[in-house]
Amino acid sequence: MPLEREESKPLPTHLKEYFLSFIPFIKWLPHYSLSKAQNDIVAGLTVGLMVVPQGLAYASIAGLDEQYGLYSAFMGCFVYIFMGTAKDITLGPTAIMSLMTASNSDQINGKTIPEHAIFLTFMAGLIQLAMGIFRLGFIVDFIAYPVISGFTSAAAITIGFGQVKNLLGLQGVRRPFIEAVHDTFYNIGDTIIADLLLGFVCLVCIFLLKRLKEKYETSKSVLGKTLWLIGTARNALIVALAAIFVYALLNTNKTSACVKDPTHINRWCFNIVGSINSTFPKVAPPSLSKNTIHNGKLMKGAVVIALIGYLESIAIGKAFARQNRYEIDTSQELVAIGSGNIVSSFFQSYPITGSFSRTAVNAASGVSTPLGGATTGIIVILALEFLTGLFKYIPKAALASIIIASVANMIKYKVPISIFRVSLEDILPFFVSFFGSLLIGIEEGVGIAVGVNVLYVLYFSARPGNKLLAPSSISDDGSVNFNDGFHDVKYANGLATRMPGGIMILQIGSNLLFPGASNLAQTMLDLQTESKCPAIVLDCRKANYVDFTGMLKLQDATHELGKRNTKVVLAGANENFQKRATRAGLAPQVEFFDDLDVAIVQTLLSLTEQHENGRDLAFGEHDRDNHDDDDDDGYSMDIGVVNEKSSLLSNTKELNYYVVAKG
Repeated sequence: MPLEREESKPLPTHLKEYFLSFIPFIKWLPHYSLSKAQNDIVAGLTVGLMVVPQGLAYASIAGLDEQYGLYSAFMGCFVYIFMGTAKDITLGPTAIMSLMTASNSDQINGKTIPEHAIFLTFMAGLIQLAMGIFRLGFIVDFIAYPVISGFTSAAAITIGFGQVKNLLGLQGVRRPFIEAVHDTFYNIGDTIIADLLLGFVCLVCIFLLKRLKEKYETSKSVLGKTLWLIGTARNALIVALAAIFVYALLNTNKTSACVKDPTHINRWCFNIVGSINSTFPKVAPPSLSKNTIHNGKLMKGAVVIALIGYLESIAIGKAFARQNRYEIDTSQELVAIGSGNIVSSFFQSYPITGSFSRTAVNAASGVSTPLGGATTGIIVILALEFLTGLFKYIPKAALASIIIASVANMIKYKVPISIFRVSLEDILPFFVSFFGSLLIGIEEGVGIAVGVNVLYVLYFSARPGNKLLAPSSISDDGSVNFNDGFHDVKYANGLATRMPGGIMILQIGSNLLFPGASNLAQTMLDLQTESKCPAIVLDCRKANYVDFTGMLKLQDATHELGKRNTKVVLAGANENFQKRATRAGLAPQVEFFDDLDVAIVQTLLSLTEQHENGRDLAFGEHDRDNHDDDDDDGYSMDIGVVNEKSSLLSNTKELNYYVVAKG
């Protein structure tokens, strides 16, 4: 039964639906309830306890003062309430966005220029918003999973090793990975013992509390939920305890805060965060001066950050949408992330995106709607207003342990093994992305790896894997049973001696587009030259689309084969393919059949009629050498149906055709 055509909607209705798609909160807000509000508050509170210490830590990766991590942690939460389509995602600073901010901004004395970081936020947001409005989210589909995994692993190693300096209390360690490795080992003799011991204890405690969270994640008891909450808020707990510990030692004069003194190294001091800005960020537009707009490094960085930020967030959103059985709008997610970045840039934020760790906690806490982000944002604002005075005592070693623990799971050490087992050709983009990002730079590594991947795509488009097919059951006497299906074969000559009538079956490997059109046409001509076949049956079932060049090349090949008395038959071509063939003038030169087996049988019948009318079938010298030279009439063929009650043109899946070629 043909599908009913969907009734077209008037233009005003389309426009209304289009504009309403940008404010998805109107879909869930009418159904909001007290129980959902309770769930959102609990989840938002839990995430808030997590994002405050993470924000402080991630700011150091970005090369900014600690307060910028908090400036980046609240406005995205509020914007996403109105524009996001995933209830679990929480926007804010992430390790990768922090690293990319540092690598794409200019530095002064090893510190990122804040105006540059804010400009990156604004420009990346504009790019993401434009991509979302024009539904261009598919662009990131050109970044394959091996490239993403290689880049993510390299970024995790770069971020993690970059924090070793804070774990050891070292000074003067440069940011790029190679330089960081050199400087760390060169200065390792200057290790601050107090920082090392405290950082190591914090790291062990974080991993133990993480195991506690995993153990009681599904617990229903009050004790189990309490232990799960302690494990979930492990970062805040560790930072608070470490700060209290250092504060107590400093106030009792048992130790001191470290100061730069090249003549003397105090190995029992603590490197602490120190005083930070304790006020709400100044609301102001980002700097759009010549120093930013005409800065090629910033503009290039904004494009890369926009793509990677969206990729990071949408991967998280899709994963939790599948897990919790709801759908997200990928293009609207671009709008939401872009809007979040644009608005956040007015609050001195550096680039933000969806955070995997906080989204996982948000989902596990039972969040019901994006409104849970409101509680998270409020907690960050309260921390900025009332707690920044206490942040000065937070040891940098404790923040370093949080970062190292956070990025440890980002290292995809199992991925290259899986790629090697499944698809060996994809191992090259993985290692290009990994080593390029690690040794050259994030943008350069990803760019080169994407280029390699695009070359792969172009190659396989030009060589789509056209296959020569043969029925799986061909007996020695030449009888064929089509019910057993078909398999691909390699040599045309070997097949020509066994296929009834010497016909060839060529399967088009994919859509017939201009990169692979010449390859198909040449394959058809080479096949006829090698086998001297009287007909070529093209299996078009995989060719869902054909462009102008593809049709032109097919027409040229058909015309040339016609000169050689070789017939071309198309089997399984869809309606679009047949329409384009008719418009191109190819239809009179070929025959169309819906089923491959019917096409083969009808082709054999046609060749038999030609033979009976005195037209010899061309089998080539190779075939004739295997038969009696006195038989000037060549082969004769018997074609029939085992089930005599069925018509030859009936559904062949219910028939047992037999075709016998006799010398």
